[in-house]
Amino acid sequence: MLFRSDDVLAGDTDDVFMFDGAIVDAGSGDISISADGDIRLGQVVTTSSLSTALTLTTTSGAIVDGGDTDTDIVVNTGTVTIDAVAGIGSGDALETSIGTLDADNTLTGLIELSETDGLTISHINQGSTKGITVSAGGDVLVNGTGITLSGTTTDTSADIQLTTTAGDIDVQSAIANQNLSSSADVTLSAGGATSDISVSSSLTGNGAMSLL
Repeated sequence: MLFRSDDVLAGDTDDVFMFDGAIVDAGSGDISISADGDIRLGQVVTTSSLSTALTLTTTSGAIVDGGDTDTDIVVNTGTVTIDAVAGIGSGDALETSIGTLDADNTLTGLIELSETDGLTISHINQGSTKGITVSAGGDVLVNGTGITLSGTTTDTSADIQLTTTAGDIDVQSAIANQNLSSSADVTLSAGGATSDISVSSSLTGNGAMSLL
């Protein structure tokens, strides 16, 4: 299932806009949504377990939560690939239920995700100087190329925060905060009475490192 919004006139910026309560359900098929401007999500659903299950791409805009009626992204076993320029859930976290996340944001805005259960993060790169916040209701595995905040211009809000409310955090690939601020922290917080944090790769940054 393919949705595309392209410029037809120089200077135009076309958005994809889903109203709150709107649902795109591809069954077991893949979904690809692309725009030059913002992509505003109601709910997108697929049972695909492929690495191409859901692709969201904007060349100049943000991926935006279009409302709280439904979970924004439901891809329980497949990979969700997000490429944005101006933020991913910035200021209003995307609610997700996904298997694996691969996300890039290049210029401005936050990356904010709220996952209902467990999550594998195979890649996050934040080119903005703003933070990365991922919260999950289950176990979180960081593998692949890991998590990088690569925006180096000093910004006191350039934190990486990875939190579970009831699950382990297993860091098998590097988490790197490259922002030059001394307040650019890395925080891993595993909630739940029996939850653990396991780190078998590197945690680097110029701010505080907290494992809670």
